[in-house]
Amino acid sequence: MIQGVNTDTYFNITIKAVNVLGEATAESFPPTMIKTLPPPPLAPINLRTTSVGPSFIEITWDLVSRAMYYVATITEESTGSSHILENIHGNSTVITRVQVALFYTITITAVGEYESSPPSEILRVQAKFPTPVIRRNFGNSTIRASNVTHSSMVLSVERVDNAVS
Repeated sequence: MIQGVNTDTYFNITIKAVNVLGEATAESFPPTMIKTLPPPPLAPINLRTTSVGPSFIEITWDLVSRAMYYVATITEESTGSSHILENIHGNSTVITRVQVALFYTITITAVGEYESSPPSEILRVQAKFPTPVIRRNFGNSTIRASNVTHSSMVLSVERVDNAVS
């Protein structure tokens, strides 16, 4: 093995046969031209979430040079089960099939022409419960009162999506 050569460089290699006296007796001709490979991409950096919902996690990261595409590895922490998203072009993706309240660890790997980068730093994310939303009812109130007396009333409330109480 020859070590310490420059990356992405051409070398002309010639082999010489040497006898016991140290004399060159034969030489390969013509020289063989060999090009070393370019370095692999660096690990993606600045991995972050841009949006998190009850069934998805959207992530983004900084692009790195020499990356042809990216691979995301998503691991559900409590079970250790993983799934992989391959051939991500660009610097963002949406991860689906996540479950509310579970924690996930995510890494991104850059894939170059010949080699891959080390994985990015780990991003730990929890899929969130949806946010309750009270609709604005112009002309109609969300709350209705009936049987109002000086000491009591009955209230009716419209359903609020995603509310638990």
